[in-house]
Amino acid sequence: MKRSNLIRNLVVASLTVGLCLSVVGCKPSDEALAGHGHSHGPGADPHADEHEEPTFALTAWENGFELFAEHEAAETGKSTEFIVHVSELKTGKPRTAGGLTLTLTAAGGESVTATVDKSARPGIYLPTLKMPGVGILALKASFTHNGAPVAVNLGAVTIFANHEAAHHGAEKIEEVEGISFLKEQQWRSPTLTATVGMRSLTERLTVPGEVHARSGDRAAVVAPVSGRLLTVGDGPFPLVGQRVKRGEKLARVQPVFSEIGARLVEARAGVERAAVELEDAKKTHARIRGLAEQEAKSQRELQDAETALRLAESAHQAARRLEIAYTSASAGMLEGAADAAPSITLTSPIDGGVTRHLDKARGEFIQEGETLFTVLNSESVYLHGKIPESRAIGLKMVTGALCEVGGPDGERFVALGEGVGKLLSIGRVVDHETRTVAIHIETPNPDGRLRIGQRVSLALATGEAREALVIPESAIVEEDGVFMVYAQVAGETFQKRPVKIGIRDGEWAEVLEGLTAGDRVVVQGAYSVRLASLGGGAIPHSHH
Repeated sequence: MKRSNLIRNLVVASLTVGLCLSVVGCKPSDEALAGHGHSHGPGADPHADEHEEPTFALTAWENGFELFAEHEAAETGKSTEFIVHVSELKTGKPRTAGGLTLTLTAAGGESVTATVDKSARPGIYLPTLKMPGVGILALKASFTHNGAPVAVNLGAVTIFANHEAAHHGAEKIEEVEGISFLKEQQWRSPTLTATVGMRSLTERLTVPGEVHARSGDRAAVVAPVSGRLLTVGDGPFPLVGQRVKRGEKLARVQPVFSEIGARLVEARAGVERAAVELEDAKKTHARIRGLAEQEAKSQRELQDAETALRLAESAHQAARRLEIAYTSASAGMLEGAADAAPSITLTSPIDGGVTRHLDKARGEFIQEGETLFTVLNSESVYLHGKIPESRAIGLKMVTGALCEVGGPDGERFVALGEGVGKLLSIGRVVDHETRTVAIHIETPNPDGRLRIGQRVSLALATGEAREALVIPESAIVEEDGVFMVYAQVAGETFQKRPVKIGIRDGEWAEVLEGLTAGDRVVVQGAYSVRLASLGGGAIPHSHH
């Protein structure tokens, strides 16, 4: 037998906040119950069967679950089957394991219960309760989730004296139209909702930004001389992405023979200069010492002469060592002992990761000045944002910033504020090409989620926090320049509502008109609800 194409809300004084009780048309057929399939047909005639049985529905969002229960009109002394849909609010998915108990409790405390050990289909339970006397009774569902008991108050069930009274009571119920989007469809999406409520909100300005390396956190390892590029020991060259420490050996450069020869000539000239300077320092020291003994020179002048002599001796020794090194290198190359020839070891100037290396093979020739490696430390980074000229005028302060990284997850995190990050500067000059004002923020990046050169969005806090009625940004759908949300008014009933948006705070937006506290809005799966609205509009008939 069919149901009507309208859901009617049954208003009773005992309903609690967040509960929805509705009534729809006909009694479900045995075949439909067996397969528990929904059949929605736009254009169905609600008056095709004037004797269709009233069916009531209740919805509750509580303790991390949404329960949507449907039942035929309850008559005293008769058994009534309940079709209970159980969804996890966090995931939007159906409950797939475990049983469920329904309890119907009268005002005096008397109660009846029914338990089913498992679902008829994932997320759908079919318990049957025998109705006690006439009245309005409270209905509660209970089950176990992850080892913990869960109870959800579904609201009130009206028990009628007879069949005629049930039909008469159903006729008094106000009809509510909306978009039909069945639980099975919601579970496939899945569809997630959130409650509209009050929250501390700060006005934020969203601007484009880019990630830059901090000053001194990028270093280049350059060949100091021309020569052969060698590895350190028998190991490979560092790879891109490899972490290195400051002072860690990365490679060696073995100068070529002509380079060695030129350096040997320079070293010998240095030895000769150092020898002349040493001889001059010895003579000066001897002369001043003699005068000091005759008290013609002060002790301070003698000390200066002694210091000059020691420096000259040290310089001469260093020049000799350099000459010996180049002489040995020259001799080694002439004899073909390449491994015995001296080389210059290249080390990392900072801690960080290798971001580039020269594509050279071991032993390949390199030129003086070539960049062999670049090393980057990205533990902290700079965020460079661009504030539009129109918004920069009158901007008095930036008290915080959220950084949003593009991608499928759209990760957003605090870059400035709450003890994180530091505001470096807000520009005083408008860029004549982009017509923007620069803002620079330093923020920690210990997990490397920000990469140098990456484009991001910065939500800059530009005012003081205040309490406001808010919804998640993900709930807002823009249609022809008008902001819309899809509000869930019952388990399978949604309404499209225009809203007026106020200030925005990263992932939250202020609602000035269109919603009230306690409403539920779709935050994931709104497009699927919209498609459902295009497919049929008002609630068509439903078969369970």
